Amino acid sequence: STIGMGIASIVFYVALSLISDNLLADSIASVGLMIAFYYGLTGIACAWYFRSYLTRGGKDVWTKCIVPLLGGFLLIAMFGYASWLYWQPDYGNTTLFGIGGVFVVGIGALIVGLVLMVVYSFIAPAFFKGETLEKQKAVPLGETS
Repeated sequence: STIGMGIASIVFYVALSLISDNLLADSIASVGLMIAFYYGLTGIACAWYFRSYLTRGGKDVWTKCIVPLLGGFLLIAMFGYASWLYWQPDYGNTTLFGIGGVFVVGIGALIVGLVLMVVYSFIAPAFFKGETLEKQKAVPLGETS
């Protein structure tokens, strides 16, 4: 995997350098966009996963539902704001198709990931149905099974 990621990094660097010397800087700036997106979804997914803890009250509701949900929504909101900001043609070092290069690289990477996920869902549908993982009871940190 190290060799594979090294090759992918080289190809990515060469491709971006051929398009524009400044596009590499925009691709680095776009990482924050992707992080806000997936951590936002993770916070919302966490609250959904632990929704049964709502009846426990107190600390469990706060730490397993409310805080992750608030964090998730805040990050999704920041993702939306950053997307709007990065969309502006004068933001970043490059402009592609009349749009800021940071937006094109960030959203483009998310779209490529979505397409690959859809393709893989046809190749390995059992993975997306949760059939490839061993079923076990989740035990939150600090609790014993």
